[in-house]
Amino acid sequence: MRAPAPVPDGVRTPLPGRRIRTPVDGVHHLAARSEEVLGALPVAAADRAAAAGLPPWRAVE
Repeated sequence: MRAPAPVPDGVRTPLPGRRIRTPVDGVHHLAARSEEVLGALPVAAADRAAAAGLPPWRAVE
């Protein structure tokens, strides 16, 4: 079994050396993974090309 990563000072832990995971920790990973997956889809290139032709205030939508 691997040793747990060191915990920064001031971080609450349930057990010595264990970090409390919050729901937000996983959300960032899922959001990054979703972007990666969506970027790999064949339709993504066409969507990006279409968005490139829009004014900046519309491309954000």
